Amino acid sequence: SIQTLCAQAGIPQVGVCAFAGLPVLPVGSRRRIPAGTQSCIVALFPYRVPEPPRYNLSRYAWIPDYHQVAEEMLGRVCTDLRQQYPAEQFEPFVDASPIGEVAAAVAAGLGIFGDNGQLITADYGSYVFIGEILTTLSLPPDQPINGGCLHCGCCAAVCPGGCIGPDGFEKVRCRSYISQKKGVLTAEEEASLRKGGMAWGCDLCLPACPMKHSAAYTPITAFL
Repeated sequence: SIQTLCAQAGIPQVGVCAFAGLPVLPVGSRRRIPAGTQSCIVALFPYRVPEPPRYNLSRYAWIPDYHQVAEEMLGRVCTDLRQQYPAEQFEPFVDASPIGEVAAAVAAGLGIFGDNGQLITADYGSYVFIGEILTTLSLPPDQPINGGCLHCGCCAAVCPGGCIGPDGFEKVRCRSYISQKKGVLTAEEEASLRKGGMAWGCDLCLPACPMKHSAAYTPITAFL
């Protein structure tokens, strides 16, 4: 099964959803989608590790480059699937995905949408990277889970960029997004970077969420 192959590759959680209906990103990414794609295999890569006494980097920057780790794991799964289904296509994606990753993970039953635009999972909170395999193979989809965000306002209260509000999540005001932005910053963006006490990124909204206080540490040894 897909779950067995992913577990053998070291991926702790995986789900499947239909490709139809998923949000597709701009044309530059869309060209990479295999013609005739039917299903999306969504894999989670938890990254929470024990916290040092003091830190000023987002938690995702405490571990080795997740792109290399996730690409290797998804590559193993794709190799096995291609051997089992030689007539089908399997295309892995990490980060530079042509689809909305959080929407795909929700559709695959792996978690719910948070007000901060993040996926909230039962086991790992939002401390997860998301990867996908788009395939022409038609697979039975998993069911989305019941429940949703508490809309308690805790994430909005600690957000230094004020990007979480009643109209949704404004990515361009997110301090994490701004800290990774290339090119010249506006005066407002520079002011935002001076808030929150972080040298890189910003994940203050993650520990503030009451749905994530018991998030488990990663079982992926490459992240430890």
